[in-house]
Amino acid sequence: MNPMLKKVLVLTGATVVLVLGAVVAMTVWGDQLVDTLPSSARRARRYLWLVIPVLVALVGTLLRGPITRWILKDGSDTRDSGIAVGRVVSVSRTGMSVNDVPQRRFELDVETPEGTRFRSRATQLVPEHELGRYRPGTLVPVRHRPGRTKSVSLVTDSPAAARAALADHLVARGLTTPEQLDVSSRGVRTHAVLTAATPTGQVRDAHTQLRLALVVTRPDGSQYPASQELYVPRNALPHLRVGARVAAFVLPEDERRVSVGLAV
Repeated sequence: MNPMLKKVLVLTGATVVLVLGAVVAMTVWGDQLVDTLPSSARRARRYLWLVIPVLVALVGTLLRGPITRWILKDGSDTRDSGIAVGRVVSVSRTGMSVNDVPQRRFELDVETPEGTRFRSRATQLVPEHELGRYRPGTLVPVRHRPGRTKSVSLVTDSPAAARAALADHLVARGLTTPEQLDVSSRGVRTHAVLTAATPTGQVRDAHTQLRLALVVTRPDGSQYPASQELYVPRNALPHLRVGARVAAFVLPEDERRVSVGLAV
């Protein structure tokens, strides 16, 4: 059974038990409670039963945030575990949301640094405008616990560690080079216009290598031609068309070293 559904059923059962307990208590001891009240307050006896729904509504309002976080919490408990890389297979809605931000269920093909591969799932709150970052085929860093392959969690608490894990994966798979990563990390961010994209015939791990011809814009606004060979995931190929404007990184001391993003 879905862990989230289990939590909802447990919460519903606990609520029912509490309400029934309150009803039984009011039935058995309600008259005694009324008798202890001043005679002027006994006329309000018929309103006594309103106490139960009012209390339930009040408790529900006060605990709405913690209960929602508990229901949405991923039970995999991977906060202190290793970081692997997952390839997005599909993304769907779970039906839950927090502050109008829907929770998404990710199907992922995961590969650990040791080379172990498995199909897994993760859940994460993702607003509509960020869905483009999780297109099928995209690589994302995930946390996993050894021996537990059923669920993982997307890395959101350690950006530096996530980037390092993703970079190591790309280099190990031959999808980028340490030199390109060096330019991406130390270079000045600018933009370039794509003037040609020619397949080289090389395909690795569902990434197609393209030879890109670019016109790069310097920080002062002047331009110069450059080229780069880049492995591109299948889902990003339609975006690399002639005339497209792409992000680029350039080393100020050697503007011939250009990196067009990362092959993710």
